[in-house]
Amino acid sequence: MQDVANARDATRINLANFAGELSRQFDFKLDGGWFVIFPRDPDSNTVTRLDRRTFSEFLSALRAAGATSLRDFARLTAAHQVSPQQSALYKLTLNAYGAKGYGIADYSLGFPLTSALGLLSQAQWDALGKDGLLRLGAVPQAARSWILQWTTTGPKALDWTASVPAGASDLSLNESDAFPFGLPTDAILQAEADDLDVLFDASGHPPTKPRVVSLVAGDVSKALAEGSVQSAAQLLGGQYALGTMRLYRFRLLLPSGQFIQGKTSDPAVLTGGKTYNYSDLPERLRHEIESGARGNYHDSSVLTFAHSTKGPFPYCR
Repeated sequence: MQDVANARDATRINLANFAGELSRQFDFKLDGGWFVIFPRDPDSNTVTRLDRRTFSEFLSALRAAGATSLRDFARLTAAHQVSPQQSALYKLTLNAYGAKGYGIADYSLGFPLTSALGLLSQAQWDALGKDGLLRLGAVPQAARSWILQWTTTGPKALDWTASVPAGASDLSLNESDAFPFGLPTDAILQAEADDLDVLFDASGHPPTKPRVVSLVAGDVSKALAEGSVQSAAQLLGGQYALGTMRLYRFRLLLPSGQFIQGKTSDPAVLTGGKTYNYSDLPERLRHEIESGARGNYHDSSVLTFAHSTKGPFPYCR
């Protein structure tokens, strides 16, 4: 099979699960004593095929770090016409890694922006992580083309925001109409990142169900506001392990004042093997949760960037 990458360290894959996943895109038959797997839709299969070398590099980076990273996923995405997440092999392989306890993220940035990030050189990625911005004139033309496509991908799930001056581009148009001469080279790609505290449910092994601390606080606040003291107590019961999750926001700023943005995150990862009861958690985390219980959290569904980091992004290779 052309699409098979070197995933020998992932885990032993159950044959029934393997066949079930592949059956979404492939048919099977016996031919002269051989079990033959062939694509149901050859054209679609060609588009979603994972290049053996780039996928192997992605898996090697995953094994080394113990978790997927946005940088490595962006590099993999840049090598394909569509998102790797559309490949049955990608999903099957990462499910196998996830079952072994590796940190796996389902990155939610648009395919064009992710492809653009994957085309940045290491120096440009480091600069974006350190300074928080890159002028479009400094990035490769291919990356600018992907960013242009990102700005005008409809329907408008991504909202342009700003007080738009008269004569500014109508960003509901396609890219050739909105920007007939391409994006201005003095437009800026801006990046921001936060490391968020995470609590893992440590009642089982390994710890599972990571929850961002600010969301736990919001849920406790909501339960108390609804008069459900028992629900609030259940949220704080059990045993916890500590971790972190890096949240990213990317924003494209135009000279006209318009901007478009998207956010995603690396997976939550454990920061130590110790487990805690609620009363034994570090004081700053208990204070954050209890502040939420007093109603000081505005919306538990919103992750903010109140404490943006200044250093380079993690997993920069």
